[in-house]
Amino acid sequence: MAEGRIKGAFKDGRFWKIPLYNEMPKIIPGTRGPKGKWRKQRQEVPTRIHVNGNSIKNNIDKENLEPVIIIRHGWSHKIYCDEVEIQGPCKLTYSPHKSMVGGARVWIEVDPNIPIIHKNFAVL
Repeated sequence: MAEGRIKGAFKDGRFWKIPLYNEMPKIIPGTRGPKGKWRKQRQEVPTRIHVNGNSIKNNIDKENLEPVIIIRHGWSHKIYCDEVEIQGPCKLTYSPHKSMVGGARVWIEVDPNIPIIHKNFAVL
């Protein structure tokens, strides 16, 4: 209260007097400290899952196989894995004229709030 964040509050002796507006005090938001890291809006970009054809071609002659399935959360976060389990509705899309980032023409779209279980993965 000493920072002046409660509108109209003043100290009378040892006690604070706080005026009420519609049965509540008016509090001015603080400007110090870290900003909240929680998501303020629901993510609108669906989670997309596709197969990397180049990795399939490269795995033919290798002993250590690269994961070929890519899970994209939004635009930047990618998870590479070998197996995916989708626990909810999803949509398989083929678009020969409009590709995804990375050139994929076939992918699975999943609502960002549906859990996806992936096995044998690497985050790159």
